[in-house]
Amino acid sequence: MKFLLLPGDGIGPEIMQATETVLSAVGRRYGVDIAADRKDVGEKALSHAAAAIEGAIDALLSSPETRTPDLGGPLGTRAFGEALAARVGAN
Repeated sequence: MKFLLLPGDGIGPEIMQATETVLSAVGRRYGVDIAADRKDVGEKALSHAAAAIEGAIDALLSSPETRTPDLGGPLGTRAFGEALAARVGAN
């Protein structure tokens, strides 16, 4: 059995740690293989996403081939947006 733990902000990390401990004990007691996966949500996730977007923009703007015409490049707004989405999605 697999669970997804989303710690969030505030007391979330402590609650999720206790939840994982309880799930593990229940699994041992009843002979059930319990696994937990964690994903960031809240401020931590937003900070990570912002850093990925900023890094992608910096990378695209560092090359004349991936700039928009107002910055001396050939890409239109849609093409730049698609390139940005692809680069962020690759992270």
